Amino acid sequence: MRRSLAAVVLFAALGAIAPAADPPPLVRPVVPAGGAVRVRVPLGGPKTDLMQFKAKIGNLKGKKGDSTPVTVYFDPQPNAPTVTLQQWKAWGFAVPADRTGVIPELVITGAQLAPKPAKGRDVEYRITGLKVTLYEAPGGDKAGITDTLGLSLRDLTGGADRAFEPRVYFADRFLELTAPAGAVKRLGTGDAPAPEPQVTAEEKLVPAAMPFVGGGGYPLVGFVSVNGQTQFFDAKKQLLP
Repeated sequence: MRRSLAAVVLFAALGAIAPAADPPPLVRPVVPAGGAVRVRVPLGGPKTDLMQFKAKIGNLKGKKGDSTPVTVYFDPQPNAPTVTLQQWKAWGFAVPADRTGVIPELVITGAQLAPKPAKGRDVEYRITGLKVTLYEAPGGDKAGITDTLGLSLRDLTGGADRAFEPRVYFADRFLELTAPAGAVKRLGTGDAPAPEPQVTAEEKLVPAAMPFVGGGGYPLVGFVSVNGQTQFFDAKKQLLP
């Protein structure tokens, strides 16, 4: 009898110190359909300038295999892609009369999330025939040649936001989107699993999700949930729309 009681006490103690279960994911994972690929792109730059990532311009000067690294700055608004005239010339392109250039190929490096690859997660997501608006930066070549490109989220998804379901994870510093299989090249490298987004454990903060949906060419907030709540009141206790 004493041994049975001791065993019960021991199991109870072990249960008390067992690690807590992992919190559920903040948002459901996206399962691509029709042969599409879910791609994760790491975001770089200082924390005050998160919305950027590294890429390459392929087929530079019309030569297959020739490329140059660039930094892409992007935002959710459907603004036209932009490059300075000085940078365009430095890349070796001629300036069209209407100041609308065409980048033959933009190559973005990321990791494949789904479907789970048989070997290696590293991929290249390629956007071809990207039209950009050229403008002259003040300050001449010193200010205008920065190896940067301004891009909207719409250009990363081809305007198909609902199908691509883009997500930006600010704390974890990466961008996720679904890309057509034909636009993704699997490199067969990078076997390390991609880290999952983390829900904050900070007591003064609560998890929040703001999914965007397309509407009239602009991304709109389709749903908001803060700490599981979907209704909010102002200081006068009136329900906010």
